[in-house]
Amino acid sequence: MRSKSLALSGWGRFPQTKTAAFRPERMSEVAACLKSDGTMLARGAGRSYGDQALNSAGAVLLTERLDRFLGLETGDAPLLTVEAGVSWGRSSAC
Repeated sequence: MRSKSLALSGWGRFPQTKTAAFRPERMSEVAACLKSDGTMLARGAGRSYGDQALNSAGAVLLTERLDRFLGLETGDAPLLTVEAGVSWGRSSAC
């Protein structure tokens, strides 16, 4: 899978850094992204105020397109299984 150079920041918009970014559409594509040279950091919605989701020395795996519901177990302790890119706003659509 090919990366794209993106300028990323958190909500505070500082710091901002350019990094190689991978944006897989399916979980099956994640393994190909992990074969890139250097370090890889998974990035969620990018809503941190600091630099937790930045990786200027490596690459970033953008997870927002990995947003599918995978399963629901009902019972005494219900369990919803989702992909890494599901956000709280998306989960309210249940």
